[in-house]
Amino acid sequence: MARDPAKYLVVADADTIPAIIRALGASEIPPIRDSEYDRLFILSQTDGPAILRPFLYAQERLVELSNP
Repeated sequence: MARDPAKYLVVADADTIPAIIRALGASEIPPIRDSEYDRLFILSQTDGPAILRPFLYAQERLVELSNP
């Protein structure tokens, strides 16, 4: 994927999300169970290392989780 200031949305299943996140330069994430449909990861990268912010969608709001 080209690195430019654009924004991307990646939608994938629990088996492919960890590999995509690693390929984009972020750290490992805990395994995602097949029954978990409430996870959202926001990955930001400027000049330094990638910053991964995991969220949980709960009761119509996002709850930021501690970084894995």
